[in-house]
Amino acid sequence: MTDYPFDSTLVADPVTFARAANASVTVYDVADTANASPLALKDLNGLPLPNPLASSKDAFLPPFVAGVPQVKLVGGGLTVTASSYKGMLENVAAALAAALAASGATDAQVAQAVATVGSQTAVALAQRFVGIPAGITDGQVPVYDAKAGRFVPGAGGTGGGAGVVFVVLTAADQPVAVPSGAVVGLALAQGPGGGGTAAWPAGIKWDGGAVPALHTGTGAVDLFTFVQNPAGGWLGTRAAWFEGVDSVAPTAPGSLAAGTPTKTTIPLSWTAATDNTGVAGYEYRANAGAWVSTGSTGTAFTVTGLTANTSYTIEVRAFDAAGNRGSAASVTASTQAAQTYQQALAATNPATWLRLDGDTANAGSDRSLAWAAPAGLAWGTGLDGGTGSADFANAAGPITATGATASAMDAGAGAFTMMALVRSTAAAGTHQVIFAGNSWIALHGATGKFQGVVAAAGGNKELLGGAWAPGTLYHVALAYDGATARLYVNGTQVASVALSGAVNGSVPGPMVGGWSPGSTSLRMTGLVDSPTVHRSALSAAQILELAQAAGAA
Repeated sequence: MTDYPFDSTLVADPVTFARAANASVTVYDVADTANASPLALKDLNGLPLPNPLASSKDAFLPPFVAGVPQVKLVGGGLTVTASSYKGMLENVAAALAAALAASGATDAQVAQAVATVGSQTAVALAQRFVGIPAGITDGQVPVYDAKAGRFVPGAGGTGGGAGVVFVVLTAADQPVAVPSGAVVGLALAQGPGGGGTAAWPAGIKWDGGAVPALHTGTGAVDLFTFVQNPAGGWLGTRAAWFEGVDSVAPTAPGSLAAGTPTKTTIPLSWTAATDNTGVAGYEYRANAGAWVSTGSTGTAFTVTGLTANTSYTIEVRAFDAAGNRGSAASVTASTQAAQTYQQALAATNPATWLRLDGDTANAGSDRSLAWAAPAGLAWGTGLDGGTGSADFANAAGPITATGATASAMDAGAGAFTMMALVRSTAAAGTHQVIFAGNSWIALHGATGKFQGVVAAAGGNKELLGGAWAPGTLYHVALAYDGATARLYVNGTQVASVALSGAVNGSVPGPMVGGWSPGSTSLRMTGLVDSPTVHRSALSAAQILELAQAAGAA
């Protein structure tokens, strides 16, 4: 059962204070109107206690634990109602939370107010009234002393309590509605931020005489206790007050807009929301999912982890330090479609790159670039799932790009990327994969590593990294951005070197499978597919995407 401790409960008439001394007292649930089922009791150590209990000569019962927060003590000619301190606070906290939630308060506000009830106002809320009979006078109202664990005669209007609890949260300068017929209650009055008092109902006799003014600090809240006087009117006193319950929500962010999406991201920007105490941050959600904080008060954020080719409605709202959430602004945008290897190449400006891919008959031309194929070159199965791959057998010389476009592509560039799919069929020797502007990619025989060489105004630099083996398919890329040259294998960087200046050009233009038509050294033995030269430095993410799309990573 739930534990509700009752400490040294006094069995006494609340008005005459007649006591049930040395009596057998049975403990019932207050809801058991017929006194039919005595409760199961435990001591403070969790061991069973008998029921009925024996009262002392002063009419005190030993401490016990029951499974309900309010009990009836029946014995010695008396019926007395008793409430556990824990149960009273639970009732007050539940009523307070319900009232705040009904008023539109946020979860954070409710938690803050309930925590205040459990700490700052504990003594005041522990006071309670029991069975106020008709004709009682102010000075006879008994008050439960939680510290002493007994009832004491109370002064008029100083009590507060549990029993039938009601809570009223008012806006500034609005009446506190005290329902008729209630016996004991609480009222929570939120003061106007700029000063003034609430309009209290008529007939309240205030402890101290004067009608209390509400506190006017930021988020100030006053907690009052009321008891209905059967002789007429109400008795009221301030139980506690506290600051920090801010109920004003921020405004909605303005001008929410989406930038250019990628396949997995949508960038957002907006104008700042406003709040009476200041905006503490922003949060967003996509397609009515869970709200996620942006982690700052900044007015720009990029939503990540999205799915390609998908429409998203993204909402953004502000919150303050009290947990108030403002209205959301929304925008709809779609992520880009995922690209295949061929689509990514086709999306590049044709004037900035050249590409060779075989067909079933001859080298042909691509992007208006003429290619001269050597004698003995065969076309193998496309390594990327496309058409053919160039199958270099022993002495077959390189495929050479010809024409003005070729020479323009390999000379004077400030940045470039060259890449290819390659599979060697020989273990010995160095295999030249692609050559342009005195820069190249090769399978280096002496080291068994991939080789990149960049020839620029700042010098010639070699990069070695990764390892290759015959019969294995690789995606190899060499990128130079004017400051750093980087070598990638299967989309992963394996080497880098600092360098500067424009690329050193040469004629004839780019070649695949060798470095010179007239030389038999360093010729490729094996397959090369989709060799490309870009007149820009692709990013690591772009190179990885191309490698993955080609099926080599």
